[in-house]
Amino acid sequence: MAAFLTDAATAEACLEMAEGLARVIRRNMAAVHVGTDPVLLHNVSAEEVDLQLYRELQEGTARQRAELVEAEFNHWKGSVPERDRIPWTDCPGEIGECMRGASEGIELIVLSHPGNLDGSDALHYALFYSGKLVGIAPPARSRQEILDHVVVGWKPHDNAYSTVTAAKPWLRAAGKVSVVCVNDRADRSYERTARRLFQSLAIPCEIHSVASGQASVGQYLLDMAGTMEASCLMIGAYHHGPLLELVLGRVTRHVLSHASLPLIMKH
Repeated sequence: MAAFLTDAATAEACLEMAEGLARVIRRNMAAVHVGTDPVLLHNVSAEEVDLQLYRELQEGTARQRAELVEAEFNHWKGSVPERDRIPWTDCPGEIGECMRGASEGIELIVLSHPGNLDGSDALHYALFYSGKLVGIAPPARSRQEILDHVVVGWKPHDNAYSTVTAAKPWLRAAGKVSVVCVNDRADRSYERTARRLFQSLAIPCEIHSVASGQASVGQYLLDMAGTMEASCLMIGAYHHGPLLELVLGRVTRHVLSHASLPLIMKH
């Protein structure tokens, strides 16, 4: 797995989450900086190049931004001797191309909540196009271990099945797993399908069927996660499709915008 770093301010949170997820299932991790460099862009509009050049006035050049991120990584790495083996890669250019190349062969991408345009582009690629499980670190470091109590928002759609299946090693390693079925149908199909899937994957869990009332499903999931003292929230991402999700502002968009705890998602 790999931590994909896009700006210095959010680097530590991203690295901490990736390290925690790697440690709990005894996997190696890598650190990758991805950053748009207008000099290396090809087949993009003049407006995009102008936007990137304007960023240099606000944030420094692409090289300066990369050096700040690398300095944060080196500081984090140097604070614990066991981190010496974590490799570092700098990938300047077009974000999608960098993400595609650097994520080949890995099962989990970890990013932070976007702190700049590169972060937004990287998260967009990871969720829409990578086909990978995506961990999203909150702005502030969590007081809990990330897998102490995983709350899974469940609805029987392909993205939810894909997310839980891909996350099987981490769910099996979790201290506790709670599955929340919001606004289940009269036939209890949400609860039945959740129970069947988690039993088939040998993942012990508690299942809660709840009604959101006047609250949006996204906000209700976040409220439930808070009430249950969740260390992480897991949901399938964008099952309505990216365009409708952005236009209608449904569950995934709301959770991404308002969550203060670690997230794990997959499109």
